[in-house]
Amino acid sequence: MIGEKIFHDGKWLYHPETYDDGITFGCIFKDEHAWENEPDAACYIPEHAFDDLEPIAIDGKDFYEVPGDCIYTRKIIHSMITDNRNEPYYIDDDDEDINDDHFFSELLWAFPETYLEEHYYYKD
Repeated sequence: MIGEKIFHDGKWLYHPETYDDGITFGCIFKDEHAWENEPDAACYIPEHAFDDLEPIAIDGKDFYEVPGDCIYTRKIIHSMITDNRNEPYYIDDDDEDINDDHFFSELLWAFPETYLEEHYYYKD
């Protein structure tokens, strides 16, 4: 897991942490366990979802109440990578369609919509 989540005062709060693989850098929340086992749980919150939110200090860390439209679950991500005909997006310059796990692994800082616009296309 990159980041932390806690249930506090009746709501989930999230603490982003830095992801840095030497190529990509971001401050995100990403929960592989939720991705694999809890399709309705938050599994990804992009870096800029935390912008302009007021921190809540708990045990020396800043946690945030993130708006629901900035929280991504496995179900939400699956619906995003499938068009209205229930056909998948395809990888640029390739006829390989993307699957949920591939797309989730690529989420490293940006909103998922940005990744789709910049790297994938519908096959006509």
